[in-house]
Amino acid sequence: MRITPLLLLLSACAVEPEPLASISDDITGGIVANPNPRPEIGEWGGCTATLIRPNWILTAAHCFNWIDGRNLPSINSINTFSTSATGDFGAANATVQVDRTFAFSRFAGEIGGDDVMLVHLVSAPTAPAGIVPATIATAAPTAGTVTDWGAGCNETLHFTGGNVLRFLESQVSTATHALCPGDSGGPKVIGTHVARGAIYQINSGFDNGFSNPIPWRTTIDRLIADWDTNGWADIYMNRWCTGPNERRFEIDADGDGQPDALCWNSMTGAEQLGVGVNRLIRPSAVLPTFCTGGRELLTGDFDGDHITDLLCHDRTTGANFIDFGRDGYNGFGGTTIAVPNFGWCSHPTGQLHTGDFNGDGRTDLLCHDTQTGHKWLDYAANTTTIFAGTDYESTNNFCSHVGAKLLVGDVDGNGMSDLICHTTTTGQLHFDRTFAGDLFHGVDETLDPTVNAHFCTAGRVEVGDYQGLGNSSLKCVTSTGSWTSLFADGYGNFSYDRMFGFNGDVAQRTVNAASRPWSYER
Repeated sequence: MRITPLLLLLSACAVEPEPLASISDDITGGIVANPNPRPEIGEWGGCTATLIRPNWILTAAHCFNWIDGRNLPSINSINTFSTSATGDFGAANATVQVDRTFAFSRFAGEIGGDDVMLVHLVSAPTAPAGIVPATIATAAPTAGTVTDWGAGCNETLHFTGGNVLRFLESQVSTATHALCPGDSGGPKVIGTHVARGAIYQINSGFDNGFSNPIPWRTTIDRLIADWDTNGWADIYMNRWCTGPNERRFEIDADGDGQPDALCWNSMTGAEQLGVGVNRLIRPSAVLPTFCTGGRELLTGDFDGDHITDLLCHDRTTGANFIDFGRDGYNGFGGTTIAVPNFGWCSHPTGQLHTGDFNGDGRTDLLCHDTQTGHKWLDYAANTTTIFAGTDYESTNNFCSHVGAKLLVGDVDGNGMSDLICHTTTTGQLHFDRTFAGDLFHGVDETLDPTVNAHFCTAGRVEVGDYQGLGNSSLKCVTSTGSWTSLFADGYGNFSYDRMFGFNGDVAQRTVNAASRPWSYER
């Protein structure tokens, strides 16, 4: 993204990286920090960032599109945090690779407020001498001198002078209107530039826009402590659940809306739970076997308690068994029911999906005929058997063409599951959104491939909430480790200029077990 005067006027409208997004207006009229009295303040991919622990930096969430990135070999081709004794990051003293990001923003696109991001470094910078990690203030100052730091441009006509650290001292009550592209993520600290004061704001938006890290101080401390001690156990770093016949599901095992994980062996039925705390999912209990012999496992919230349940489907007979999550997934030794067998969705071209298609907080069953597009719905009910056969039928041929794969997700965040059709041969996407009184009526939106964008023609699409918006986005997973993702804007719209997660994995931010059960292309 190129910075233009119009963009500066629009301030918080941009979401694309620059190369990591720098949409604030930097320290114009500031003083060059040479020698640099605070070498813990550095540069990360076009943004300013501050070391707050030996291998953790604090910046603005929009600097990496408001997402949690994981196992990042490269972030938009700029994967290092640079430090400098002279404040000139073009001649940095040290560069350290980034491998994780943690966004605290409430929604993608947020500027100011909670536009806060914590970033993990693979090691601590060793130069220049005198690096002392900064701290986050416990409260904002009410009077006195404060100092704003940033490595952006120093004039707003041509946006020149960037990549050099500057500071500007002012009084708490004074609006400096000094931010320029590149200052995003820089700290505003208590005291003068040599006082080593604590961070109480982060440069976020054009002119005089700042985010507030203080409410997140305890959460950040807890997350850092957990990852420093237990980060080695993260399931996405140690190839958990990658053995023969093993499949990973992202679920909500405790009803807190945060991602957990389940590893299931499709042949033996062996299961292991991965519990997520502080955005760290680590292996936990080994569970009783469930759904053996090559049957199909699906997830959803079939009883409406906000906890993911497991459904075992026999594609040959149509028999279904549900293992409820409320007692910890004890298989047939726990709270498990056998759904009456109507032979439902057992024909050769039938494919079973789960989602909440009426918005009642319970996950329903969808049978999709991959050849004709014919669809049948069995709504979950508050009964002992939950399912009782077809409640709704559609002959619309949505997603029945050659190369078509159906996925389910809530792309517009209205609490009702939508249909997503991915054409694997071309990358074309069709969306059939669900509203009250508008169910399976055909294509609502089409995203055609462009010259340079053919979405996931090699790889597998996964559906989840990767930006914390409460709706589903799409992620392409390939065997080469190249991940390309599409961001939904909260209204069910997708576009190729809203990609995120280039060359790295993207973690789910939230899970809704009923309307947004994590799903994958099959």
